[in-house]
Amino acid sequence: MRARQEPSAVVYETYDFREVSKTTISDLSQHHRAAVENALQNILNTERAFETFAQVVDGLPTRSTAEQYHDYGRSSMYLNGLTNEPSTEAKQIVQTYRETLDPYILEFNVPVIQAYQNADFGSRDFNIRLLELLAVACHQLAALIFQSADGGLKKYPYGHNYEAPASQPTEPAVDLSFLGPIKPQAPDDHDDDASEPDLFPFIANEYVDRPPTELYHGYYQDHDQYPRGVADIVGYWAETRLFGGVILFDRGASESEAIDVFFHPDYFQGVGNIYQVSDTQLQNLMAFALEHEPTSESPRFSHEWGLRKFKSWTSMQANVFRDRYERKIPVDANHGCVLRLDDEDTAIYLENFRRGTANAHSD
Repeated sequence: MRARQEPSAVVYETYDFREVSKTTISDLSQHHRAAVENALQNILNTERAFETFAQVVDGLPTRSTAEQYHDYGRSSMYLNGLTNEPSTEAKQIVQTYRETLDPYILEFNVPVIQAYQNADFGSRDFNIRLLELLAVACHQLAALIFQSADGGLKKYPYGHNYEAPASQPTEPAVDLSFLGPIKPQAPDDHDDDASEPDLFPFIANEYVDRPPTELYHGYYQDHDQYPRGVADIVGYWAETRLFGGVILFDRGASESEAIDVFFHPDYFQGVGNIYQVSDTQLQNLMAFALEHEPTSESPRFSHEWGLRKFKSWTSMQANVFRDRYERKIPVDANHGCVLRLDDEDTAIYLENFRRGTANAHSD
């Protein structure tokens, strides 16, 4: 761990990604392996997953997704440059991977696989560890597809480097040939963009300090310490779409346990708090995941009263995270008991009040 000085003079704790031994679900017992395969297939077969991964292939959110997640501070010019749904080519690619995906190409940290294998089938610990594998699998798929599409078919030409930094280890490439050739299109090649004005020059200069991808979670953008670089930003975004937030765990004193589940909604969906997932919500998701042929959409997590919650900058101190490298936390993170105008709760409350929705996200 080391500290570095940001231009804002805020000192952050940073963590170097370290290689960990990997394995696949092929090392699991039959029942544990079948549960992962069934659960992953059920989640990927949902309409929400289809639209999420199609946006990953495009490299851009749809207009409704942008309005839901990132409309704070975004101009109507930016939103008007987006389409109402993913491109036809992106949908075709996603449909292909749905039909041909081999879950055995996905790799997991050996301790994570072992902890899942050690859990008694159907127990609470089993459900928690299965959720961990599902979150990692969906994140990994989104990141790999994003890389395979070279940042997306419709990405805006910001000139960002979508590869992991040279100073950071890059995980071995995974064969995604089953997706077919994924080549970026010129902006005017989109079948539903023909009538749209060319807004790229204006959009590209809308902010000086823009995220390196349009598919991002407000708190998970530290790609310089992610194993897949910018692609991992997209992975966290996909998790948020699928589960309601990035999936985290109470790692306990050993920093390797999974005592309770937490989820971290995007800043733009509320106040950015990290919320504990109730056992009821966990059981509901597992019931869907392990069902033979579910007919409903997969449930997403939401905040419930009476459970633990953390600020983004205090969760690491409480050992609530999935991977230490996922977020940079200010070294001086003691904000005291009084909310200030620059605190996230106050800022979001005032913005919601201005919009006439002050009670929409209040705690």
